[in-house]
Amino acid sequence: MKRTNTEEKLQAFMADVDRDTRRRRRRLLAGAALVAAAAAIAVIVSVQSVGSDQPGTTAPAQVPETTAPAQAPAATKIATGFVEAYGSFDRDRAATYLADDADLGSWRLLNRWYQATGFKLLLNSCTEQALLADATQVRCAFDYHLLHSEQLGSGPYSGNFFYLTIQDDKIVTTHHTMSGNANGFETQMWQPFASWVARHYPQDAAVMYANWPSHNVPALTPRSIALWQTHSTEYVDAKG
Repeated sequence: MKRTNTEEKLQAFMADVDRDTRRRRRRLLAGAALVAAAAAIAVIVSVQSVGSDQPGTTAPAQVPETTAPAQAPAATKIATGFVEAYGSFDRDRAATYLADDADLGSWRLLNRWYQATGFKLLLNSCTEQALLADATQVRCAFDYHLLHSEQLGSGPYSGNFFYLTIQDDKIVTTHHTMSGNANGFETQMWQPFASWVARHYPQDAAVMYANWPSHNVPALTPRSIALWQTHSTEYVDAKG
């Protein structure tokens, strides 16, 4: 039976509604992750405890692992690929895992800051945490070195996680938490480095930290990142 013009228009309208609904869902998920991503830097030194998985202020609820259907292993592989690319500072490859409308804020600048400060990501494993109606949530545990801690004989620091939501084989949200208080990084590396910078480079400190004279959040600007790279390397030479 030949379709009428009205039927064709109705089908087109319903397809548009479906696309818009999926797009809004992704943006809502991305918006929630963006808040957590903004706190990801501060959480280096502000997280309460490893067991709570708190990203500074809030964190995803702990979801029991489930027996995953066929799409979950693919989601785990995608999550692993993204985290590995992120940890190797291959930002172009990391971007290939992201959905076109994923809104993750200044993740490239944050990754550049990590690269400038001697970050070394040691991935443990990625596991499926929850299956949603049309997406899979994956958590990846990792240890890290930062501020060239490995060269100074400290670390690695544990109790850290990437949280990723994967839909249609693309990452629509991702953020990570880093436990600075519980794993010793704050007292061993973060605080001593901040004190050293304040003593030797007080003018630069105001550029390097977003909320100076507090020093729990680094500024993510090209000038700040350049100073972090220079002074963190100098710090190793001074303390090594």
